[in-house]
Formats: sequence, C-alpha cells, structure tokens
Amino acid sequence: MTAKNPLRVLIVDDNHDQADSLAVLLQLRGYESKVAYCAKTARDLAAAFQPDALIVDLNMPQINGYDLVGQLRGQLTQATFIAATGMVGEAYRQKALEAGFAHYFVKPINVAKLRETLEGIKAAQDSPA
Repeated sequence: MTAKNPLRVLIVDDNHDQADSLAVLLQLRGYESKVAYCAKTARDLAAAFQPDALIVDLNMPQINGYDLVGQLRGQLTQATFIAATGMVGEAYRQKALEAGFAHYFVKPINVAKLRETLEGIKAAQDSPA
C-alpha cells in the first residue's frame, strides 16, 4: 500500500476499546482509519471522510449495523461494507450479505484475514477499469 494513497477505513462499533484498538492497528499497517461509536456519528463521519471500506458491528444500540448499511449504501456507492460481529452461524452471515455487506467477520477479528480483505479492496480500486 502506498503512503500517498492509503485505503480509508471507517470502523463503526459501540465497543470503544475494540474500535480504537482496531483503528490503531490499521493505522500502524498504513491505512487511514477513523472510528464512530454509533450509527449517527458514522453517518456524519462517512459523509466527510468518504471511506473506501467500513467495518461495522452488527449489534449496536438504536440503529444496528444492518440498518446503517441500508442508510449508507446510496451515499457510499464505491465503499465496501464489512460486517464484524460476535454472532456465529450461516443464517447471520447470509442476513449480512443480503443487507449489503461484502464480507463477514466473527469477533475477535482475524487480523491477517482482515488485512488480506482490505488489500483486495485496495487492489481492486487501483486496477484500471
């Protein structure tokens, strides 16, 4: 990943420690990351930040991750949505994919696989259309 054009990643999770830790880890790997602890903040931040990828917790108070993706998909047409959840099972994964998530990670997130996913997103963006 080039430092001049890092992948922008928005992390949306009501668990502050998990969100902040993941943001720092991504920054150390060369990504530009920002954190939102609720869906409302995520909507506001997404408009200004224009993330390339969003890592979204599915279980959040007020507005869950499924609904948030529904609200943001029209605004962030080029972004890739990644579900991050403690819910295990094919039914949950399928529901996330149907809601608009491209990837599904069970917490604790396998950082190597997440990085591989983010590198794939970056490579797809950088390839000529």
